Amino acid sequence: MLSLESIIMLLAIGSLAGLMLGLAGAGGALIMVSLLSLFSGLSVHESVGATLMASTLASFSVFLIYRRYRSIDLKPCIYLALGSIPGVQLGAFMAKLLPENQLGCMLGAILMITSIFLWERGKTGSSGCFRIDGEHGSRYLLGIPMGFTVGTISGLFGASAGVWFLIILLLVFDLPVHKAVGGSALLTSMTACFGTIAHYSYGTLNPLAGMVVGAGAIASGNLSARFANRSTERMLRKVVSILVFSLGMLMLINKLILP
Repeated sequence: MLSLESIIMLLAIGSLAGLMLGLAGAGGALIMVSLLSLFSGLSVHESVGATLMASTLASFSVFLIYRRYRSIDLKPCIYLALGSIPGVQLGAFMAKLLPENQLGCMLGAILMITSIFLWERGKTGSSGCFRIDGEHGSRYLLGIPMGFTVGTISGLFGASAGVWFLIILLLVFDLPVHKAVGGSALLTSMTACFGTIAHYSYGTLNPLAGMVVGAGAIASGNLSARFANRSTERMLRKVVSILVFSLGMLMLINKLILP
């Protein structure tokens, strides 16, 4: 049973993550799993499970907002989902086998790496530097192995799926920013749902913590998603990247230096 203090902390963590998720379609789970492991008293493995559950709820809620604004392109999302769903099962199994400190250090490194991609995208605003020409065939089929890789990362760390889905939709499929964000939210929700099931089966899920964090993320995510659909996101992406990088450093310091 969670104390009142724990519930307030979980709601605050979820609200901060939801703001990032609604604004950029990514970064929310990265923030969520980091703060949960640092401040909630949950282990890294439990933080991953709770984050996946909260991401399922919050990301789907954000997707519905983007769908209302017609900011969604389902075709590339379908191919990415075909790979990410089996990939997240593999990632969850791998996470169960990794020691706590090793998993935390790897998460910190992932946070810092993905923040660089977010910063560069926000700084340049360029489109499709890795775009594959053509509307059929290999362009979409490549989404399956890409989705599998992202799903594995998501199951392993409980985070960063949204960031990589966002990057793929922007740079490979060359979608407009708002459609990439909407697609990232949908794919994150689907992938996190199957990851939640896997972590529950391995006993690394705290359902109550996941629901409380998810409630906070849904509330703030809906507000920020409405705002994002009415504004430019270049500066917002820079803010997210700085925060994600800072959290990555904090995770590494916590696992490598602090006792």
